[in-house]
Amino acid sequence: MKRRIVSLILSLLFPISALPCSAFFIPQSAESYMGKSYDWHYGHGYLTINKRNVKKESFQFNADDVSFTWTSKFGSVSFNQYGHEFPLGGINEAGLAIEVLWLSESTYPDASSQRSINESQWIQYMLDSAENIEELITLARMVRISPVQASVHYLACDQKKNCAVIEYLQKNLVIHSNAKNSPLPMDIPSITNSNYDSSENFAQDFKGFGGNEDIPGGYGSLNRFVRASYLAKVAPLGEGNSLSSNYPFEILDSVASSGGFSKFNIVYNLRDKKLFYRTRFDNTAVRSVELSKLNFDCSKPTQTLNLENNLSGDVSEEFSDYSYQENLNMVKKSLPEYPSYVHQLIATYPNSTECMN
Repeated sequence: MKRRIVSLILSLLFPISALPCSAFFIPQSAESYMGKSYDWHYGHGYLTINKRNVKKESFQFNADDVSFTWTSKFGSVSFNQYGHEFPLGGINEAGLAIEVLWLSESTYPDASSQRSINESQWIQYMLDSAENIEELITLARMVRISPVQASVHYLACDQKKNCAVIEYLQKNLVIHSNAKNSPLPMDIPSITNSNYDSSENFAQDFKGFGGNEDIPGGYGSLNRFVRASYLAKVAPLGEGNSLSSNYPFEILDSVASSGGFSKFNIVYNLRDKKLFYRTRFDNTAVRSVELSKLNFDCSKPTQTLNLENNLSGDVSEEFSDYSYQENLNMVKKSLPEYPSYVHQLIATYPNSTECMN
């Protein structure tokens, strides 16, 4: 009965309806920029500093799931909206960034003896454990995603300019990447809300990708894929292939959904292990975080920064100590229609982790 209750609770972690998001990588830039437009129902949340050397157990919800433990090798900064340890994306101190986007056609494997993890904590597991895309691919093959609610796929890139798109189609793990151990190639390091194969095939009709058609407007998934990928491909590089961090935001502007659903934009500089973000509501100033300035020692308190702040510029020193109450309030705001015991179970999960120093 307890497992069934947990299953119900975790199925509420994500809203059912989807909105368009877009993500891309600019490999020719010296800075190795990766961008993401978060288009969703909510814009609140926290940036979280996740510590290294923390022991965790995967948060399971089906009776047939097989939990497993790991200890984080790398510190990271993540964007969290549905609870600490269940991120939307982030970057670790090795220069690996991961972002999640909706993919309605995702179907996940049936229960088995393979180790399992939900689709949100999968992101944190990879940020904790993988130094680069090759390691991420190896780890992805060793676990099974047992979904909470969201049908998703992922774009991940590293500072060596390798990227991967990770999908579950017809209950099978499908990986496209330019890394050496990838089963399938990847020529265009972008995703929107269509599977990668259909997106890449669609792009072949357009200028810059082998076709003759003009780059499309509109906000359909495939059109956004082509437009973001093309703008990334023709990025105006300067001396030494340098690129202003403003340019990825211009790409994000071009694919932002209408109706106020584009909530925040993220740009990762993988070379320098730095992130930039801006919210698209009250404060539209670009803020930045340099991972080299953060303390990832787990003997020190976890720290967070509310995304809804009035800051600008470098906010690396603006984090404050994590609190259960703030985490609980965030979960309540994300899931206002559900009872308090649901909120509490999600918000107390971080208490189960252990610093191994």
